[in-house]
Amino acid sequence: MIDSATICKKTFTLYWIENAPIFPHLESYNMKSTLLFLVSVFWAHLLPFHRSSSSKRSFANQLIIIIATIIILSLSFSTLAAPLDVKAPTVQIDSRKLSTTYTSAQSITINALARDSGSGVSKVEFSKNNILYCTDTTIDYSCVWSITSADNGTHTWKAKAYDFAGNSAFSADVQLIIDIPLLPASVEPPPVAITNPVNNTSIKTSQQVTIAAEEYLSQTVSKIEFYKNNALFCTDISAPYNNCTWNVTSLDNGNYSLLAKAYDINGKTYDSAPVNVSVQIWPPTVSITNPTSGSYNAAQTITISAEATDNIGVNKVEFYKNNVLYCTDMTSSYSCAWSFTCADQGNHKWEAKAYDNDGNSSTSTPVNLIIDCTSPIISISSSYPTTNSITSAQTITINATDSDNSGVVTKVDF
Repeated sequence: MIDSATICKKTFTLYWIENAPIFPHLESYNMKSTLLFLVSVFWAHLLPFHRSSSSKRSFANQLIIIIATIIILSLSFSTLAAPLDVKAPTVQIDSRKLSTTYTSAQSITINALARDSGSGVSKVEFSKNNILYCTDTTIDYSCVWSITSADNGTHTWKAKAYDFAGNSAFSADVQLIIDIPLLPASVEPPPVAITNPVNNTSIKTSQQVTIAAEEYLSQTVSKIEFYKNNALFCTDISAPYNNCTWNVTSLDNGNYSLLAKAYDINGKTYDSAPVNVSVQIWPPTVSITNPTSGSYNAAQTITISAEATDNIGVNKVEFYKNNVLYCTDMTSSYSCAWSFTCADQGNHKWEAKAYDNDGNSSTSTPVNLIIDCTSPIISISSSYPTTNSITSAQTITINATDSDNSGVVTKVDF
């Protein structure tokens, strides 16, 4: 008859034979001997309990507990006795996409190649000049470095890879040289700028010009002042700083320098670059080319012609007779026909007035035309009595007295 101890031993031996292959690592840690020792302890404890007649009924239950304990211990030891990851990962900075020297401001991407045959790479740290710069936990381990002339010099980069077991390793050093030419201080843009009008604007017509500015200050701006030829012209206290206007007319002809001065909340001022503006609102030039001053003694029609020019274009020419508008011509061959009779006798002053497309105007030098249809009055007198006969050779002076309504007698024929 097989006793209970034999049954327990055979049951454990059967379990171990069937399940030991799933715990091959236990062999290296001598865990089988440990389990056999624990089973022996349990068996030594339970055997007296089994042989007592009062406990036979519950022996089967105790046996089941022993077997379950062995399984639990096996699983626990299989977890605790897993092989340790003591091998560090490998890492290197990929220098294939890097240059040795950089001479312009840009963003550089520094990539690292990291591998681990055990628990796997958990993260890669990038350090610049032995100071941690950035960390990447994604498989494409990289770090972006934006460079300016402030970074000029030699910089040593290094990558450090970590695995999930806590092992780490450094890459070899990679040196990058930054040599970006420094700009003169005057080239650096100021934090405030005039946006309207633009630099070198030429104004040729009367108009209302909006003077606007933008600011790029990190501090809050309290106001912006606008200066015209170094004299304060306007102040704007609210963004978008386009509330200043300049009504430009021909009276403003000349050259101007506009400047914006921004004030931050601390009272510090910032000047914009100057904006140059030229105002060239010139009136047209005009002159009467035909006829010149002269007189007419018979009724007729004459053409009064004028010549006018302007830098933005002539709009029209008006002809005035004795300061009264007589006719208007809007064609380039500016002229006016005047039909007169002897009823127009007298002196007539003619002027031409030219207008450009901006409404500016100028007046020509006057031309005086005289209409004189009345003959002059003349009388003759002599130093010798006219009633006497001349009987001897002598010299006699004959005088003529004339008058004319125009007040001018050009000649007397005898």
